[in-house]
Amino acid sequence: MSRIVVSVALLTGVYLLTLASRDPWDIAIGAALSLALVLATRNYQFAHPAAPIPNFWRRLAAFPVFVVAVLIDVARSTGEVAAISSGLRPLRAPGAIDVPMGDRTPLGVVVTSLVTTISPGSVLLELDWERRIMRFHSIDASDPDAFRSLLDKKYRRYQRPVFP
Repeated sequence: MSRIVVSVALLTGVYLLTLASRDPWDIAIGAALSLALVLATRNYQFAHPAAPIPNFWRRLAAFPVFVVAVLIDVARSTGEVAAISSGLRPLRAPGAIDVPMGDRTPLGVVVTSLVTTISPGSVLLELDWERRIMRFHSIDASDPDAFRSLLDKKYRRYQRPVFP
């Protein structure tokens, strides 16, 4: 039960940070969405008892670098989407891009999906666990190999030390 409460609280916090809001209605909506998400995925999330986290201190030390990298990516992506939305840059070729999961753990796949979706301009469409493919929609899918390469580079450099 405490894992569910902590998960809902953390997801609600992320929701409020994304909105940059402390409005009571936003808190209530965020908590309701978070609770629905946690309850819908509880069999997957909490199926196994919590195991000790290997290299905990090393992972904890790498976490701030990961957070800064995500914030920089969000700022960069926000600028790109703003340029397209305002007409300063043309909308080239929006579309879906398949990205191999590679050596990511299930948690690593979830974190990659989340941080890629948090950045404006791309959103997770599907996780195909059998083919080990993450499918994203990108506002600029003109070069799918560059998109895959960028995700792989961010994973290897910033995410894998924290969330393999």
